[in-house]
Amino acid sequence: MNSYEMESGDSKDIHKKLGLVWKTTCEKIQAYFLDVLNIEVEPYSIRYQCMTDRYVIHPHLDGSVREKSLDASYTSILYLNDTWDESLGGNFEIDNISLASLPNRLIIYSRDELHSVSKPTKEWKIPRMLLLVSWNKI
Repeated sequence: MNSYEMESGDSKDIHKKLGLVWKTTCEKIQAYFLDVLNIEVEPYSIRYQCMTDRYVIHPHLDGSVREKSLDASYTSILYLNDTWDESLGGNFEIDNISLASLPNRLIIYSRDELHSVSKPTKEWKIPRMLLLVSWNKI
């Protein structure tokens, strides 16, 4: 499959269509890096994650990407749920800031920043969905 087939909608395969959504999302995040943060980056890896209320992430660094130093590597998190109740907890924590998993919230951070996900405060009825992308500074 080539780029034209994906962009023109000639593909009927759901996995290829999902790939197009991810491709478009990455392009928009990459444009945000350049236009707002004035940082030129390229994507390295993309991961979709679906988390339950039993999932806690302890403080950690993400590690370098493709032989780049930590300060030249970034992570973006895009929350994909249509709705989210902030009282559920499980917030992204970085630099004494707590960020709820609000729909369409984009978080970008350097992979050399210590971060975690706090313990949920209530049981989640639906899983939290997010798209994680690892980026390298060009």
